[in-house]
Parts: sequence; C-alpha cells; structure tokens
Amino acid sequence: ADNSREIVPQNAESPPGRGARPLTPVPTPEQITNLVDSHELYTEDLRKRMEDDWNLFVLTPFDAGEGYQEYTSNEPMTYFNKMTSSLASGKLKIRIPVTRANREKRERESAKERFILGLLQANDERLLRLGQPTLLESLSSYIDLRGRYFGRVMLVKDPMTGEVYADITPWDPLHVSWGMGPKGLKWICHK
Repeated sequence: ADNSREIVPQNAESPPGRGARPLTPVPTPEQITNLVDSHELYTEDLRKRMEDDWNLFVLTPFDAGEGYQEYTSNEPMTYFNKMTSSLASGKLKIRIPVTRANREKRERESAKERFILGLLQANDERLLRLGQPTLLESLSSYIDLRGRYFGRVMLVKDPMTGEVYADITPWDPLHVSWGMGPKGLKWICHK
C-alpha cells in the first residue's frame, strides 16, 4: 500500500474559502526514535537528578565509605510527604477572567467553569476506577519529586457505547521527552 501523500510547505497559503491549515510532514518511526534518544542524551543530568531525588525519598541507605559510620536521614521523605499532602489537599480552582462583561457573557463564562470542573471530577472518578491516584494527587507528587509535570489531555469517544469522556492522564516526567519550537511545545513522547 502506498502511504505517501502530498506535503504542502508550511508557508503555503490555504486554498481560498477552505480555512484548512497546510499539512506538515509526518515523522517516520526512525525519526521519532532519534528525537527521543537525542533528547534523553541532552537531559541525562536532569534524569540523574530525578533518580537521585527518588533515592532520597525511598531512603536508600547512605554509603559513607569504609571506616565511617553511616546514617540515612528520613528528612527528605518527611518533607516530600508534607509538601505533597499540602498540594494534594488544596482546592483546584478554575477561573475564566471576564472584565465588566454583560450579564449574559458572565453567565456563559460561569457555565464554562462549571463544565471544566465537572470534566475534572469525572476524570478523577475514572482514574480511581483504574486504581490510580486522582489528577491533583499525581500532579502534586510529580511536582514535588520530579520538579515538573506532564500529561495527556483529550476527549475520547468509546466506539462501543458512543460515550464521550475526558481523558486527563498525568505522566511521570522521568519517562517523557519533548521538543520546543518557536511557538512553544513542538512534540512530546511518553516512553
């Protein structure tokens, strides 16, 4: 089968009246693998720091060397637990700013906020059914332990039932590679 398709340069104009964006070349699996491998090499020090932080959290015994007394403090784990608990027990607020809008616009923006809060609540219920922590719990631990957070956000339609639901899944930053472009995030891969 021929999977080739016409590639339109990024600076090409869209056909009149169609409003479509130009196609960009789809990377091959080899190109994706090369991007991920080069990013992992580039961020090797960051990943090493994340692993070292994990070792502090799980109280990996300290090795002082031969002839010295050794002591492993539980202070990093205690501090991590305190910070994660603080973040996870906080209240998530969604606010769409509206400046002196008319009543109808304010009500519309308020409905959007309630809709987003409902999506987040439904997503937390889905995560709990899968045996995973809630979104806020995951993000707070990744922020504390890894120093950053990543995730996937999409609407999914179940092909069997036709039900549409929000899938907001946090990813462990240790296993994520990404690339930045002039307009922000260009690509991301969870490995």
